[in-house]
Amino acid sequence: KAVSEADFLNKVKEVADNPNVNGCFVQLPLPKQLKHIDVANLIPPEKDIDGFSEPNIARLIADNKKFHLLLVGDGHEYNSVQAYIEDQALDNVTLHPAVDQKLYHQLLWCVDVGLITLARSHMTHNFPGKLLGYMEAGLPILGSVNARNDVIELFNEHDAGMISINGDEAQFYRDAETLLGDKKLRARMGDNARKLITSYFSVSSVVKEILAA
Repeated sequence: KAVSEADFLNKVKEVADNPNVNGCFVQLPLPKQLKHIDVANLIPPEKDIDGFSEPNIARLIADNKKFHLLLVGDGHEYNSVQAYIEDQALDNVTLHPAVDQKLYHQLLWCVDVGLITLARSHMTHNFPGKLLGYMEAGLPILGSVNARNDVIELFNEHDAGMISINGDEAQFYRDAETLLGDKKLRARMGDNARKLITSYFSVSSVVKEILAA
């Protein structure tokens, strides 16, 4: 249905400011007259389930020029992310369209950390497929995922990464800064991540688990 930009934004603000509402996310696609980033910016950072409001993005990338963030893929947020990068003149963020598997795996050997994020709205265990690629390349994992997700315990207890619960932005940024500032830590965690493939995800380990059941 046709809706004016002002009416829509006012309604979003009304819902987002409601003290009885704990979280909000923007369901896409939006009508052509509306910009996703304008809508997302009306959601307080602590209620931003997608983590896409400018305050949440800015906390991660705006104040620290020591790292470079590489985003690869053609997700539904691509145009919005690209517009934000250009609007903020961010020179430490590169957004690249999806690439073939061969080039993707080559890219993994050129970066220092593998990043995963999962919406806090997930209610069950979720293992992102990209994790196996990160582990094979010997990358430490920096993550922000939903509560009750097994990857938190798996990677944190095996010293293979630093994964926090989505919504605990302070812990996520501390983890990012820790990995950024310690090359030896990255190397150790990356080596442990690679070892996890043999321990938990190889054919032999799966067979042993099945036989032991």
